[in-house]
Amino acid sequence: MELKSHYYNYYNVQGRYTPEAKEKTSWEKLYTPVTDHIEGNNHNQESELFKAYVNLENYYYDLGVKNRAKYSSYEDLQQALAEKYFSVNSSYFKNYTATQRQAMYDNELSMSAFGYATNINDPLIGGEVKGESDKEKQDYNRQMVSSQLQNILKQNGIDLKGADITFIIEPNTYNLKVLGLDDEGLKSKIENLLNQNNNSKELFFHILQSLRTNEFNFNEGVIEKYRAVSEFFNLTGLDLNTFTQNGANFVDKNGVNALELYKNALENSYIPLEFRGVAFENFKNMLESFKELDFSKIPELTLQIGYKDGMLYDLEHSHLAKLNFDA
Repeated sequence: MELKSHYYNYYNVQGRYTPEAKEKTSWEKLYTPVTDHIEGNNHNQESELFKAYVNLENYYYDLGVKNRAKYSSYEDLQQALAEKYFSVNSSYFKNYTATQRQAMYDNELSMSAFGYATNINDPLIGGEVKGESDKEKQDYNRQMVSSQLQNILKQNGIDLKGADITFIIEPNTYNLKVLGLDDEGLKSKIENLLNQNNNSKELFFHILQSLRTNEFNFNEGVIEKYRAVSEFFNLTGLDLNTFTQNGANFVDKNGVNALELYKNALENSYIPLEFRGVAFENFKNMLESFKELDFSKIPELTLQIGYKDGMLYDLEHSHLAKLNFDA
């Protein structure tokens, strides 16, 4: 799980943010309930994992403050913590196992430099932490996304009591459409609300996560096509679906190769120079994966979900299922 933190101060490099007062820990921020917009992946604050990580971060926070003031570089910090936890002369930690000492080292290092704990094997936890099952995570997430959606509608004076509607979301653009309402004005109002603030995009990823949790058997190439089209559009602004395929080669109406267009766009992109080679190879491999497939016949990853009485519910996706590929 990737956590973004405001604590990382790059050891006082000018222009980088250094907190002067204690803030919420990264895990607290990640697990803070969202109510005013849709968040596709919500985390339960009642889970043992959350409580364990927050306890770790609260403990290592003060140590992190002292470390950032004492050590001038990340390398100095690593060396000092290695001496602290692994040196034969460090008698205080000799009664802990190698796994426990590694966990304490990981957590103090990460909390000092990045503002979040990483290793649940820390003896400060005081025992095994019970994780949530995929179903438990999904059930909680579905409840939260339904609540977020209901709040958006309620705050805008929309009451859908008794209505049974369907949200359909296109891939890549994440444009959302509403089916099942006769009132065109109300339908348009809901669509406008959900097509802003990343609501439709978050709902898209929530549906996709639900399909994966339920082990949905995707048609060959569906996910790969979505990723390739999305990656190409994000970098070039062009739709890969409008290109003509010849094996792994995709060319536009002027005969220009998609891979060449992608490479040119990379040179003027936000992607750091040192990662552009990897990005190019990844996109090249994406196109190679379609060499034996007809790109135009691979279904688009259009997703749908039902909504009734304040709750979202799953709908079938037969157009994406493997068994229906040749239908």
